[in-house]
Amino acid sequence: MVVLNDEDRLTLRRFSDLEELCQKRKSPQFSAFLDPKEVMLFEKVYKASPFVKTSAFGGFDDSERKVAGFFPDFWEEDLSEFPVSVIKITGFGSYGHRDFLGSLLGLGIKRSTLGDIVIEGENGYVFALGSVCDFLMMNITKIGRQNVKCELLAPKDVIIPPRQFDEIFGTVASLRLDAIVTLATRASRSKAVSLIEKELVSVNWSPVTNPAKMVSEGDVLSVRGFGRVRIGEIYGESKKGRIKILLLADK
Repeated sequence: MVVLNDEDRLTLRRFSDLEELCQKRKSPQFSAFLDPKEVMLFEKVYKASPFVKTSAFGGFDDSERKVAGFFPDFWEEDLSEFPVSVIKITGFGSYGHRDFLGSLLGLGIKRSTLGDIVIEGENGYVFALGSVCDFLMMNITKIGRQNVKCELLAPKDVIIPPRQFDEIFGTVASLRLDAIVTLATRASRSKAVSLIEKELVSVNWSPVTNPAKMVSEGDVLSVRGFGRVRIGEIYGESKKGRIKILLLADK
C-alpha cells in the first residue's frame, strides 16, 4: 500500500486537472517531466475514468523521468505525439551526469522540463520538452569548461541500451525492510536498522524510518551511501524456511 502525503495528493490533483482538460477539449494533454516517484503515482495509484486512456513516455524504454499523457478513449495513441525531444551533445570530454545537469539548470530552466540524461561513450543525450529545445540548442555551448556541439533529434532516432544491473541473490528471514537492506548493503542487521532510523533509506522514493516495514516485489529501495536496488523477484521459501529473493542493484 502506498502512503500518500500532501505533496502526493497535489500531484494526483494535477493529473485530474489534465484528465478533465483532455475530456473537455477531446484532445491529448501532457504533463511536464515527472520524477520517479511521480511516475510511480501516475502508473500505480492514479485511476483515470473509462473515457480517458493514459500512458507515460520519457523518450526510451528504460527512462526514469517520464511525461504523463492523457488521451480521449477514441484516440489512436502515438508515442510521437509526446512533447519529448533529444539533444545529442558531443565534445564534453570526461564530464559526467552531474556536470550536464548543472550546466543545463544554470541556464535558468526548470528541472521538470528535462528528462533523463544519458551518457554513452563520447555521446551525451539530454531528453527534454520540445518547448525548451530551441532555447537549449542556442544556449548549450559548454558542459563544465568544455566547448560542446549539439544536435536536435527525435526519440525514435536514438537507441539507448537497456540499463545494466548487478544481481544480488540471497535469502532473508522475512520481507521486512531491515532484512532487505541488510542483504542489499551486506552490512550487519544493526547497521541496517541504524540506516533506516536515521532516515537514510527510502522505499519508492519516500523516506521510511520503520525497520519492520514490509516490502514487496517491484519496490525500489534507495540507501544513502550504498545506491539503489529494486526487488526483482521473490522465489518462495528455501528448505530452511527462508525467503529466496533477487535484488537488482544499479551499476
